[in-house]
Amino acid sequence: MEDALPSFGPRYRVERRLAQGVMADLFLAHHEGVEGFSRRVVIKSLLPDLARDPEVVKSFLQEAQVAGRLTHSNIVHLYDFGENTNTGTRFIVLEYLEGETLAWLLRSAVS
Repeated sequence: MEDALPSFGPRYRVERRLAQGVMADLFLAHHEGVEGFSRRVVIKSLLPDLARDPEVVKSFLQEAQVAGRLTHSNIVHLYDFGENTNTGTRFIVLEYLEGETLAWLLRSAVS
């Protein structure tokens, strides 16, 4: 059975896990605002074990700061950086781009 989906506060409703990496989980979510505003986003959340390591948290913060300064049509936008108040886990909210994954493209190119 899959773990329960995390909460990232009232503005974000998590739909499902997209992937789990060595450093973070990726979740598909909806950023919900006033008057029915909603947009799909990706939430990158540090893994709980790593969230207790100050050096990893510092690196994650630096990643968010650098990504937040980048603006280009070929780079996903960083919308938010926050902390899960229940777990203390840091997260980054990124633009969601619908389409195939890089893994799918690579498999398709080989076959």
